[in-house]
Amino acid sequence: MSDKSEIAKIVELFKQVAGLSIEHIPSKGVAQVVTDLLSGSVQMAILGISGAPLIKAGKVNALALANSKRSSQLPDVPTFAEKGFPQMYVRAWWGIVVPTGTPKDVIDKLNAAFAKIVSEPEFREKRMISQGLEPYGTSQQAFADLIREDTKRWQTVVELAKIKPE
Repeated sequence: MSDKSEIAKIVELFKQVAGLSIEHIPSKGVAQVVTDLLSGSVQMAILGISGAPLIKAGKVNALALANSKRSSQLPDVPTFAEKGFPQMYVRAWWGIVVPTGTPKDVIDKLNAAFAKIVSEPEFREKRMISQGLEPYGTSQQAFADLIREDTKRWQTVVELAKIKPE
């Protein structure tokens, strides 16, 4: 799915969880969304951490974060769960995957190397936290479970909203 479809999924989740009737107006990118929001062309927008400077400058009001916990970048902004909508969370995750059949010793070496990198303070600060990401490592099984859980969750949102891949 394109970025537009990803945002559409988040908008649909918000509509479903909050029981709202709002129209998603697709945009050509973050810059256009911000322009439309600041000009009053749209009444609300869903922004990632890229919206933090606007929030900190007082140009827009952040209503809630779709994180499982408050962001270190925006510690004063509550989560949707704190606002009474615990189902309204969006987690972005990145992971390393390998083809089925990769030898276990290779997987274990890769997992150890990535766990080491993620635990390095410089990497955590410069490459993750400064970008609004909360780094953590996990086991192969936990990551597979997370992928299955998110796939099922978003599949339900997409089906209810009748979103089509672009």
